[in-house]
Amino acid sequence: VFGRAPRVWGDPEAPVRRAVTCTGSAGDTGKAALAAGADVIICGEMKYHSALELSQAGLAVIELGHDVSELPLAAVLAEALMGAGVPDERIVMIDQSENWWYPEAVRV
Repeated sequence: VFGRAPRVWGDPEAPVRRAVTCTGSAGDTGKAALAAGADVIICGEMKYHSALELSQAGLAVIELGHDVSELPLAAVLAEALMGAGVPDERIVMIDQSENWWYPEAVRV
């Protein structure tokens, strides 16, 4: 859906009853999600040791990539701006997809 494979921490067979989403960097949201009884947090990025600690405590972590996790919000913000009267031609969304590449995608 987001155009790249996520990085996933946790048991792939564990059931998911409650999920928390967090665009961009998860920061301390992972600890709050665990305390709230969530089974998984879906975020843009999380520090390695935080993801390791949380997954070992039973909270699965799905990292989409910081930029990718914020893409759906960009369309919502653009629509809100148009609704507030900002002319469509004044709203510019900058595509960041060309700024990143993955070595495993390059064939030699």
